[in-house]
Amino acid sequence: MTEIRIEFDVPAEMRDGTVLREDVYRPGGTGPWPVLLSRLPYGKHTPIAAIGLDPLAAARRGFMVVIQDTRGRFASEGEWEPWTYEESDGPFLNAPETDGQDAAGIDGGSPLRSPSVPAMPRTLPIGLRALRPARR
Repeated sequence: MTEIRIEFDVPAEMRDGTVLREDVYRPGGTGPWPVLLSRLPYGKHTPIAAIGLDPLAAARRGFMVVIQDTRGRFASEGEWEPWTYEESDGPFLNAPETDGQDAAGIDGGSPLRSPSVPAMPRTLPIGLRALRPARR
């Protein structure tokens, strides 16, 4: 079985100093790894967080998976104001285990993907390689 390291409620400081909390699933070894992000307002520990993205399976295949509570929701600090901070809250590729240029993807349907999408196009255009919208 492939080694996987899991950390819960990892602090991720945003550009304005607000701390968001994320669960991080890493393959064994030192990286760098491609990153899959799922940022959601429903709580990263709820069953809906795993719909469509199995973080353990993805980590076994060599991806670093970040499941993050949106600003102002659950374990994350700040005020929840939908569509206000998504772009500025997008520096997840700056984690030490990534090189900021490795493949990155966003997973989820509209409510799961939407908080992540605005963070990508202007702030991190090189890293985004995949976007998996939900099926209708």
